[in-house]
Amino acid sequence: MGASSKEEKIRKELIQLIMDKIGVRENEILPDADIEHDLGCTGDDFDELIQAYAKRLNVDMTGYVWYYHAHEESMATVNPILGNPPSQQVERIPITLDLLVDKALLGRWDIRYPIHSLRPRYTLWDKTICGLFILLLIFFMIRSCM
Repeated sequence: MGASSKEEKIRKELIQLIMDKIGVRENEILPDADIEHDLGCTGDDFDELIQAYAKRLNVDMTGYVWYYHAHEESMATVNPILGNPPSQQVERIPITLDLLVDKALLGRWDIRYPIHSLRPRYTLWDKTICGLFILLLIFFMIRSCM
């Protein structure tokens, strides 16, 4: 099997996997479409897609750092006072069909991520503020019931 026919087989398999996992139409899965932003796959759905990709195409995902590629499921309800989640502390690297095909052909996830350190999401100060807010909320709820 030549390199181009192997690539085409992988591409077709990935398109089917993406359609099955996130429910988009084939014509939406362009080679450079960002799976999270353009196709709307994020959080747990994104994680499930990547796990299925690695298993089905036997891609060694050692070194894969999820927060460079997708947001957490809870991003829709996160409170900015509580700190930035990891995905907002690094420069995002989009995952596209072309990228997935490339790594599947290679058999491993070889992206070299920048050296970085994450700030704690919740500091003692954040926890103290949230604790006080919850206590005030409980106080006012009890008071309104009296």
